[in-house]
Amino acid sequence: MTKKALIIVDMLKDFCDENGKAYHESYKKIIPNINEIIKSARKNNCLIIFIRHSYRENKFDKSLINFEPICVQNTGGDEIVEDLDFNFKSDYTVFKRRYSAFFSTDLDLILRENNIKELLITGVKTNNCIRATVHDAYYLDYTPYVIEDCVSSKDQLSHEINLKDIDKYFGHVINKEKALEFLERGEI
Repeated sequence: MTKKALIIVDMLKDFCDENGKAYHESYKKIIPNINEIIKSARKNNCLIIFIRHSYRENKFDKSLINFEPICVQNTGGDEIVEDLDFNFKSDYTVFKRRYSAFFSTDLDLILRENNIKELLITGVKTNNCIRATVHDAYYLDYTPYVIEDCVSSKDQLSHEINLKDIDKYFGHVINKEKALEFLERGEI
């Protein structure tokens, strides 16, 4: 059986809390689905990794100067949304400053140290951070599975187009029920 990891991308207060700077209701709606996947992943001994987009206060990346500062350290915006089943003791947390969860982070190291080959990917935003993470996973020879009802974007058309593109070229797009079935049978 191939070892797998559940990657939860940017389910943070600035995106998923109604008072967040980049909140969208579609982000909050996927929380129950992600929690179901987390529960099954824990039961089936999957590595669980929460990805946190987190900028340092007053040290924004030059390329991001035109964006509103979101997910800034010490503001609460970069914290994992409270409705998610996060276990500080057993789950990994990886901080990132770019769209991809792999770019200039320890994610690849953590996965390789744990002999992980397959990734279940959830979170926000499908057209940015999910897609960039899937691309890098593919280029690093991982097999990414994006759970379509556990990812979201503000724009539904962009969400759908990106999922089709990911499924055709970079990985697999499956629904929550299929992911749960695979987890229970140890197939992913």
